[in-house]
Amino acid sequence: MTRFCSGVYLFMMTLQEYLQLKNGTDVRGVATEGVPGEEVNLTAEAAENLAAAFCTFIKKRTGKEKIRVAVGHDSRLSAADLSESVVRGIVKTGADAVFTALSSTPSMFMLLKDERWACDGSVMITASHLPFNRNGLKFFTQSGGLESEDIREILTLAAAGVSCGDTFGSRETKPYLDEYAADLVKKVRAATGAETPLRGKRILVDAGNGAGGFYVDKVLKPLGADTEGSQFLDPDGRFPNHIPNPENETAMRSVCEAVKKSGADFGIIFDTDVDRAGAVDKNGEEINRNRLIALISAILLKEKPGTVVTDSVTSDGLARFIAAHGGRHHRFKRGYKNVINEAIRLNAEGEYTPLAIETSGHAALKENYFLDDGAYLVTRLLIALARESAEGREITDIIGDLPEPKEAAELRPAFEKGMDFKALGAGLLDDLAAYAKTLPFVTPAPDNYEGIRLNFDKAHGDGWLLVRMSLHEPILPINAESDSEGGVRLIVRELYEFLKTYPFLDLSSLKKLLGADAADAASDEDNDKNKTEEPVMTEHTEEAKELAVTPETEPAAENNADAALSQTPAEESSKTEFFAENPAEEKKPKEAAANEEASLCETAPPCETQEPAPEKAPAPEETAAEDDAPCEEQTEEEPPKSARVCIEAPAGESAEKAEETAEEKETTEAVCDAKEAEKAEPQAAAADREKENNQSGDIIMDVQQTTINAVRILSAEAIQKAKSGHPGLPMGSAPIAYTLFQNFLKFNPRDAKWNDRDRFVLSAGHGSMLDYSLLYLYGYDVTKEDLKNFRQLGSKTPGHPEYGHTAGIETTTGPLGQGIANAVGMAAAEAHLAAKFNKPGFPVVDHYTYALCGDGCLEEGISYEACSFAGTHALGKLILFYDDNDITIEGDTDVTFKENIGARFAAQNWQVLHVDLITRPDDVEALSEAIEKAKARTDKPSVIICHTRIGYGSPLEGSEKCHGSPLGEENLKKTKEKLGWPCAEAFDCPEEVFEHCRVASNAGAEKEMQWKKMFAEYEYAYPDLAEEYKAAMENAKPDFAQMEELFDFDKPMATRQTSAAVLNKLAAKLPQLIGGSADLAPSNLSDMKDTEENVYGTFAPDNYAGRNIHFGIREHAMAAIANGMQLHGGVQAYCATFFVFTDYCKPAMRLSALMNIPVTYIMTHDSIGVGEDGPTHQPVEQLIALRSIPNMKVYRPADGKETAAAWISALTGTAPTVLVLTRQALPQYENSGLQALKGGYVLEDCEGTPDVLLIGTGSEVELCVEAKAKLAESGVKARVVSMPCIEEFEKQTGEYKESVLPAAVKARVCVEAGSPYSWYKYAGEKGEIVGMSTFGASAPAPQLFEKFGFTAANVVEKAKASLAKIK
Repeated sequence: MTRFCSGVYLFMMTLQEYLQLKNGTDVRGVATEGVPGEEVNLTAEAAENLAAAFCTFIKKRTGKEKIRVAVGHDSRLSAADLSESVVRGIVKTGADAVFTALSSTPSMFMLLKDERWACDGSVMITASHLPFNRNGLKFFTQSGGLESEDIREILTLAAAGVSCGDTFGSRETKPYLDEYAADLVKKVRAATGAETPLRGKRILVDAGNGAGGFYVDKVLKPLGADTEGSQFLDPDGRFPNHIPNPENETAMRSVCEAVKKSGADFGIIFDTDVDRAGAVDKNGEEINRNRLIALISAILLKEKPGTVVTDSVTSDGLARFIAAHGGRHHRFKRGYKNVINEAIRLNAEGEYTPLAIETSGHAALKENYFLDDGAYLVTRLLIALARESAEGREITDIIGDLPEPKEAAELRPAFEKGMDFKALGAGLLDDLAAYAKTLPFVTPAPDNYEGIRLNFDKAHGDGWLLVRMSLHEPILPINAESDSEGGVRLIVRELYEFLKTYPFLDLSSLKKLLGADAADAASDEDNDKNKTEEPVMTEHTEEAKELAVTPETEPAAENNADAALSQTPAEESSKTEFFAENPAEEKKPKEAAANEEASLCETAPPCETQEPAPEKAPAPEETAAEDDAPCEEQTEEEPPKSARVCIEAPAGESAEKAEETAEEKETTEAVCDAKEAEKAEPQAAAADREKENNQSGDIIMDVQQTTINAVRILSAEAIQKAKSGHPGLPMGSAPIAYTLFQNFLKFNPRDAKWNDRDRFVLSAGHGSMLDYSLLYLYGYDVTKEDLKNFRQLGSKTPGHPEYGHTAGIETTTGPLGQGIANAVGMAAAEAHLAAKFNKPGFPVVDHYTYALCGDGCLEEGISYEACSFAGTHALGKLILFYDDNDITIEGDTDVTFKENIGARFAAQNWQVLHVDLITRPDDVEALSEAIEKAKARTDKPSVIICHTRIGYGSPLEGSEKCHGSPLGEENLKKTKEKLGWPCAEAFDCPEEVFEHCRVASNAGAEKEMQWKKMFAEYEYAYPDLAEEYKAAMENAKPDFAQMEELFDFDKPMATRQTSAAVLNKLAAKLPQLIGGSADLAPSNLSDMKDTEENVYGTFAPDNYAGRNIHFGIREHAMAAIANGMQLHGGVQAYCATFFVFTDYCKPAMRLSALMNIPVTYIMTHDSIGVGEDGPTHQPVEQLIALRSIPNMKVYRPADGKETAAAWISALTGTAPTVLVLTRQALPQYENSGLQALKGGYVLEDCEGTPDVLLIGTGSEVELCVEAKAKLAESGVKARVVSMPCIEEFEKQTGEYKESVLPAAVKARVCVEAGSPYSWYKYAGEKGEIVGMSTFGASAPAPQLFEKFGFTAANVVEKAKASLAKIK
């Protein structure tokens, strides 16, 4: 909210909304209603604030407190309202406003050069040639038009709100256009020496109902011209006759015909705001592009030779013409600001450059402040016309020697929608440059500044080719010219041979030009579509632009959005495929969450007759008001959409909704278990429906149904070929996965790691072929061959999904329930990052996490732990699909699993939804409605219980026989027949399916592009946050080795205490660090403590930005949630508990090692040193258990500096790390520190070769140090080796390991208060081990260490025993 000067508070636009108005070097938006789907965003309030911001900008630049600003407008319908708003915005800052009424853009700048007006800035309200509902603001200062960064600054100021001045400024109305026109008349008269130099000439003007009509009465008539035949001079913002645009084909045709009809000597056409113009000669022929450039160039070069700057698409003939007229042609980049700035630069360097001009008609002359001024350009042409006429010549005689090509073509192949066309285009151009070097008949054009320009010799085209990237559109403009007939075809044919290998380009325009030559190649490509290993991206059926082998023009790139905005709806449909927010069919509006809560149950899966309650009856708290609701007889007719999704009321909400529920009771249908209802149907009715729904051999299916079946068939085929796997889940869950991917999931297969993608986790990992089929169909890096190699060595399609192995797989699943917990972690990370980085108008982090689980996942205890955590923390952007098929390997789940899942989730604070996929197996509409409801409820997670049939469509449907075994060849054949599968060959799939899936993939890619655009604006608005976000997503780390404070310890401390000290020092330097404990933080010392400089807070529904997490007494879920957070990215996760409870954590810890993700596990109370809690809490076997996990680093540090090194290792590697920490205090050693990163090192040594090696970890290093001193008293030389991490020590070179543990020294003692199994390798045959071979006991720690032999005296005895073995 921002206060206006009136004292009224109004809702303000966000910075992002303002930045969306940015259009290159001005502001543009929708200002008038009337076009469906285009909401007004350039509002009166926005215009007022932008004007105020512009005044602030001027004051800042000039240092002046009192300024004067002019305001003018063109003929647009919204001009009056916006003008008033702009004036109001100016005066409220204390500046004076001068309203000039109808004006041209050039006049608003020229006004600033008129000292009589004494203005510091001006605003022109215009949107050039864009449709009638658009408008915009162009800003000028004394220095000229603003640059892009200036516009950003003004938009940012407007969003922040501009404070009012102490007093309002003045306002006056004073038109300027007459004075501007009078100056043009003076210039013509001065140049020609005549009062009416155009007398006897009929000169026609087409103003297109824009602002250019003044030129007739104010310029031409005073100069003596006959203006009969001029048209569309009256300002009319509806533009009823044609678009006021000299590049528009209709507009140009209109003025050309008018010239011929009236017998005019010259024709002029202006755009809306008169900054561009076009010309027509007496024959009704356009003077455009190269001809217009040549004409004005010759005029200026005759006066003084110099350089002419043009854009890149001008012809070689123009270059020769300019040279012949004493000039140098400097071909530069497209974009009128580019050519203008380049001309300014050349002049500044001493190279006289009188003209900067684009083929679009933007012309800026040095003598006119390099202002792109259509009226001034035309005035210059009229001076030449008058002079030529006086000499008896035509103006076109000036360009009579302009070499013009025999042929010219402009082609505009489009990139496939949603692709990162800039990156792809840059790579393509690099490839083209390299390819051109292999062609002996091609030479690169010298001094080329844009794209690739190539010259072709006479035999191979006799012309040139330019391939470049469009400034703003996803197209690859191609220009070709030839001096020989047929030459363009030869040039384009060569280019086509190169481009046809890039499947993301629509080459239809090239094919049209080439005709049969390209058609043959295209036919060959089409025939191969179903033989490729991955789906072929088909070319667009719509052409990007009508092709003609004539000089055509690219829409003016006047500003960022001009080309796109100027298209009419019809033009848009012919040029560009737009993607809806959701590529599925149109949906009904979301219902309010409150309404969803109010309805205890909209309905349930339909049943045909009322039967006794099924065994799995809904719990009373779920359906409190439904006891008396009859399960009415159903007909064959389709129930209404709202009758196919059921919402269960959370426990505790029933009372609140009782009154509402009572009102709905009569119309609410009872929840009937779909499976039992199906069993209760009369057999005949069931058979009839089966026959009706599944006509064997019926292969005529819509693409939606065929795509669902493609998931089923591809999965079954891969499993059959592998002779192992689980077909039941993919076949039953296919409609769930399809609906999610096609209609909701935000993803881009071409950038599978896009930060703001939605996450999908297949928790029931045994159904991995569901994942792989989806990845294949939706365009990820999974090919047909990969499907054929399912479960084979080295394939991308292993038996269970593996993170890092297959693109698109978010986590490794298989051990049931783990995926649910991982998904909870991902949702938690999303909530944390969103709270941390999102700003109004900038949802940088805004995505959902979806997971699919089965009965087995929910039987596992981890699922209860994780879902309880999710509900407690209200993770509303987590949506879980439960594939409720009631089947496990051993048969019906009734033998093991009868709980009411809906009631369970409701009790855990989840929204519970039901979808019946038994009576309606592929009900995408109901699934979509359920997902919409789930997404709408963001104050709690949602579970969608999908009642399905395992192995749907196969003869084994509904049986455990299809759970974990292939269907068999005969059953697979019958399945294809039943589903009407149209492809005979295994693994073939209709091309229509790929095209259908590509719509969703492209929509996701488009969303990524929109996100990147938004993030670019976010970087400007919040540069520090943007840098922190990028650093977090890249998991950037400080240079820990330079953080000397990490190693600052001087007194005995428990390593859990030194860990806490290191953790808190790291937290201040590592903002992505986040974690917590399983209700043991006071003992683990795992909290990040708030300080005056840093407040870390607690992660909770009211503070997701908090970095301390209360995981609760849920060790298994805690470790798996931490995995999910780390997998999500943007955070560095850690978790903590007692070391003995790693038994609960180990399955998730093992997966972190398998996935190679650097989660840190803080495990305190590491040994019998726990003391009085006894053997239940005293770890013994845990060290060897964790050390046996591949890729797991286990650190047991001996002091504070080793603890710091362990933390550094944990945060700099890619593997998970366990920090095993003591409860009891330990001494600090002088020689410890970063050496611990090597895993083992010499802590204390002796003179010469040691007699015995004393090897210890953690608290037992102290015993080794004491024993060394005692042995020295006996003349025994000992070396103390601290071995905090065996895994890191084993990675060292043999030379290093030998230097620490010389093989020649056989006498050794290994000391560790844990299982001895880690140490036999290091002790050797002659060595001794002091370890734990039994469980501990309940007693004070000192007593236990003595009882079990962990004393210096015992270590001395063991050393002597080892020495004795050697002797």
